[in-house]
Parts: sequence; C-alpha cells; structure tokens
Amino acid sequence: MTKVEPQRELLAYELQERAAPPPRRRRRPGRVAGAVVAAALLILIGFGAGVLARNSAVTDQQRRAASAEQQSSSLRRQVASGQSALDQQQRQIDQDREQLARIRAALARKPRPPQTPAGPNSASFNDGLYQVGVAIQPGQYHTDGSDACYWAKLSTGDTNRVILNHIGAGLQTVTIDSPYFESEGCGTWTKVG
Repeated sequence: MTKVEPQRELLAYELQERAAPPPRRRRRPGRVAGAVVAAALLILIGFGAGVLARNSAVTDQQRRAASAEQQSSSLRRQVASGQSALDQQQRQIDQDREQLARIRAALARKPRPPQTPAGPNSASFNDGLYQVGVAIQPGQYHTDGSDACYWAKLSTGDTNRVILNHIGAGLQTVTIDSPYFESEGCGTWTKVG
C-alpha cells in the first residue's frame, strides 16, 4: 500500500517565496567604472614617471657628453697652440744655427789678426779662448767689433759649455766674469772697467 502524504497547506509566505525569482545581486556600475578609471590613472602616472626619469637620465648624459666635448675641444686647441709655439721656436733655432754657420764660415775666410799675447795684467786681447784670471782679468771689456762678432762666456775650456753667448755686428761691450771667455771675429777687446 502506498502511503499518501497529506497535503499540507502552504503558508502565504512560502507561496510567495516559490513564486518570486531568487534575488539578484545588484550591480554597481559606478564602482566598477571608478575602479577602471583609477587603474588607468595609476598606469598613466607610472608611465609618466618612467618617461620623466628616462628623459632626466638622457638629459644628464647629453650634458656630460657636451661638457666632455668642450673639454676635448679645449685640449685640442691647447695642443695646437703648444705645437705652434714649438714649431716657431724650432724655426728660430734653425735660423740661429744658420746665422752661426754663416758667421763661422765668414770667420774661417777672414784672416786672423796676430794674437796679442794676453797676460794677467794685460788691458787688451784679441780673438781666442782665454782662461779668466790666468790669461785675462775679469772685468768689463769693449770692442769695435766687425760684421760677424761672436763671443761666449764658458764654464770650462770646452767651447760647448756655454753660459752666455752673443752674435752680432758692430760695437760690443761685455762683462767677463766667467771661468773662460771665447771671442771670434770681434777684433781687439780693451778693458774699460
């Protein structure tokens, strides 16, 4: 036998629950849109900060590169100026050597006057190499000179050990205070002081 359940009477609120659809979640479109906008703004802010940081680094590198280029350019100008000065000095040295060679050649062709023996008490002497204090006395000497008069104060009897020298034409006056004195093409030197 089957058991039949008695139908029970539904209460009003139960009927209402069966008839009504289940409650839906309420959508809140304003909150979703706000979250999307906020996320987009954060992304844009991050991108902007990244671009600014990159641009700052690039600008800094460009500034450093420009400064390095200016320093390099300045150094190139200094080197060029120094090289120009060296070239000019070398030209002057070459000219002086040529002049000395011409004077020595002229002196070699010119007959030498007889050498007056000089002594410690002598008031004059002719061209030659003299030890000061032995062959001639220290002091101030004068000569009428020639077209090519060369004299040198020397530290030793070696004519390459020059303290001071001069090549010139005409009257010459020199204070002899070195250990040795050399004269070529100057004629007679006379003590004046």
